[in-house]
Amino acid sequence: MSEEQFRRLLQSFIKAGGTSLRLWLCSIEPEDDVPQLQNECEQQIVSSECTTRITLGFVTITVEGFIRLIDYVTRCGQSVKCYLHHTTLKSNSAAEQPVLPMLGPQPISADYTTELELSRIKMSTEQMCQIIGRMNQLNHSVTLRLFGCTEISDEYNPLRNKMVPPPNTSLNYTKHITIEFMAISETLCLYVASSAIYYGYTCEISRCDILPSEVPHAGNLHFPQMAAIHSPAQTAKLRFHEASILQHVVERLAHQAAVSAHLVECVLDTCSVWPPPDVWSLKEKMEEDPAIQIEEFEPNNDEIRSWRPDILKIGQIWNIRFKTTAKKSALAESTAEKPEVTK
Repeated sequence: MSEEQFRRLLQSFIKAGGTSLRLWLCSIEPEDDVPQLQNECEQQIVSSECTTRITLGFVTITVEGFIRLIDYVTRCGQSVKCYLHHTTLKSNSAAEQPVLPMLGPQPISADYTTELELSRIKMSTEQMCQIIGRMNQLNHSVTLRLFGCTEISDEYNPLRNKMVPPPNTSLNYTKHITIEFMAISETLCLYVASSAIYYGYTCEISRCDILPSEVPHAGNLHFPQMAAIHSPAQTAKLRFHEASILQHVVERLAHQAAVSAHLVECVLDTCSVWPPPDVWSLKEKMEEDPAIQIEEFEPNNDEIRSWRPDILKIGQIWNIRFKTTAKKSALAESTAEKPEVTK
């Protein structure tokens, strides 16, 4: 079917509310002058009990159509559970570069939620970060799950983009992101964790191998300006479970939490922290910042039935738990921009 036909089919099911749409083994073909989906969002009050379920399996769609689909189901003003499995993303030869819609005004809703699950899909680092960036800007409860997806590394560095708070910030919603059974770049890991820290939601990365990124980003990890304009009351909660993670990634996560001046709780449960063996030096670096409170930092010597025995080896597995307070740390003050002095 064409993208226009798919768009109208999707709209009819969501507007009906409480329905289920299942598409399997379909190809959604691009068209010229496809309308932007945000223009179809209606400002209306809807019931949170009226949930539409959308399931797409083994569907081929363009990258632009894929992003437009995610934009629509997350911003239609109704509760939607969307499951996208084994979706094949293809480039549109008619477009020189992806023309992705910008987020427009949020629909008015008394209470609605979005659940989005992406499973067994090949996406670039840029595409994954764009999806997470859109999640950051939504002003309602959202759950995002990436399961068994393949990240195609590119030179895109999302940390160059300035994080800004969503419009009409409300504390009446929750956001949660889960990444499972994936090999992810440290760029994606740090972008997800930074989003959770600064927007005050929960993040769980389980059974993942966090790989070093070739893209330099050390200078793009500081967002002290966020603390002044957006300090969520919720505690940001990060959990890494049976994951392989680099020491300098843990250090940068701790640094991000400290300079954010937000309440942050971070747990590394049964994780391989490498390179070994000098992991204790990581603890010493974290203890230098008074904003970081280490609650646990011990090797895990228990017998573990690991999903990846090659990365979770006895003697290299750690349990680490730390938190940060909402007070600005000395490190944050030193990295904050100093006011300009004029004569």
